[in-house]
Amino acid sequence: MLSVGERQEILKTKSSMQLISKFWIFSAFTFIYFLPQIEAQNALFETRVTADFSEMKISSILDSLSGKFQINFAYNSETVPAHKVVSLKVKNLKLIFVLEKLLGIKVYNYKVIEKQIIITKANKERKVETIQILHVDQPKIIQGVIIDKLSKDPLSFASVCVFQKANGTISNSVGKFILKLPINSTDSLIDVSYLGYVPERVTVPLDTATLVIQLTRSSEIIKEVIIKHEDGLPYIKKAIESKVSNYDNYPCIMTGFYRESTKKDEKYISISEAVVSIFKSSYNSISPDQVKVFKGHSCNDDSEVSLVSYKVQGGLFYNMLLDIAKNPPTFLSADFFEYYHFTMKGLTDISGRTNFIVEFDQKDLLKYPFNKGVVFIDTMTYAISGARFGISPKGIAYSYNLLVRRSPIRLKVKPISAEYMVNYRFMNGSWILSGFKGEVKIKTKGRLINSIFTTISEMVITDKDTTEQEKFRFDEIAKATDYFEEQSAKYDESFWGPFNIIKPEESLVESINRLNICKSLLESKCHQKSGQN
Repeated sequence: MLSVGERQEILKTKSSMQLISKFWIFSAFTFIYFLPQIEAQNALFETRVTADFSEMKISSILDSLSGKFQINFAYNSETVPAHKVVSLKVKNLKLIFVLEKLLGIKVYNYKVIEKQIIITKANKERKVETIQILHVDQPKIIQGVIIDKLSKDPLSFASVCVFQKANGTISNSVGKFILKLPINSTDSLIDVSYLGYVPERVTVPLDTATLVIQLTRSSEIIKEVIIKHEDGLPYIKKAIESKVSNYDNYPCIMTGFYRESTKKDEKYISISEAVVSIFKSSYNSISPDQVKVFKGHSCNDDSEVSLVSYKVQGGLFYNMLLDIAKNPPTFLSADFFEYYHFTMKGLTDISGRTNFIVEFDQKDLLKYPFNKGVVFIDTMTYAISGARFGISPKGIAYSYNLLVRRSPIRLKVKPISAEYMVNYRFMNGSWILSGFKGEVKIKTKGRLINSIFTTISEMVITDKDTTEQEKFRFDEIAKATDYFEEQSAKYDESFWGPFNIIKPEESLVESINRLNICKSLLESKCHQKSGQN
């Protein structure tokens, strides 16, 4: 048995890249104190450019400007003609005019975040896209609420799926859900499940009535008389050994709905949503998954009087790592087992299947942000069917460098908590990713501010296609340096067309509309100032 001191020394000598890759980084947060946003944008756009590009792709021209002026350009290749070949010759021209000359006047919006310019379609263009989507066949819409049968309390993050198909969604924080099926669908059954409850199979209603689905707690929860404080590590090892036979060993394309929202105290300051396409590589391959935004929108509080600019970097990229069966974190990696305590706590029911409950936490006196939580392992297949975990309270004090990308000296930034959950679903003899959720809280304190920022992300897999297996282009996929920005729009469920989404609670809808009103007022004010100058 190694002493605490010996374990610490071994930990220090492990490869830093290996260590970082095993930690769960929900996303990287950037704090900028007293950020003069409008002035910063103007300064970057005022950059003078002299260049001569002949018969080059737009993407190559942007790359050249990026390298010359140390600027990063972020854009969706579905809306920006990145592969179009053009010629461009400019002399001592402002960067903003160079971009307009390259991409067209009033066709795109340009927004600066630090040294990154985000290019999105102007609102006028987006409205055309929305009108086109409304012309497709309207889907069959099923709405409902999922509650505890005895207490009548809502059940959030419950799974709602079409029987024996990948189509599905999850309930929101107040138990409500919306599920869309093709208008000509013959599917008549829906499976509803929640951790620790008996699953229900309900019939698709013929009318538009709201379903009220009541779930009953399972009698199989934690049998401590049979299993009490048993070592849980053998169950973890068995689950790892069984990975090859439990998850897909071929690539596929998945469709998902992703939402990322940030609160300053109790007020939303940023909400982004998107339908995303995911290239899922084989679970037996070391090739990483890819994700790209298919359709989305975003709204942010860009008020000039904001004392702190809080930015989430790489949220979509990092959250895809929450597929722990594909990307094992430290508590599922043999290299780090010695730093954990694992305990078998009993059994529970998930979607009608019995699961082992294995709790874990990092050992005492380790000055690193390891995890604490619970893993659910299917008793029949030994597949990991889900997990609830976060940075251990024992290690949260050492998580600053993991969660915070940058903060000013005058601002005290302290991570409070980082919690995650991930679910899988058994379908046609294999386990597939169903969805995940994460929540990170960070406290900030300065001379004029004392606030807690909370960022919540959630993803639900809504479809799976095994016929398409081509990887996405590099310029399409989400990266660790990206800010999740898309076009702003008032919340309108018709914006999503036939795609399944996580139904937003009323407070979120109100916040989306409020932020867009604030943004419109701010833009109007900026235009007025520009006209006066």
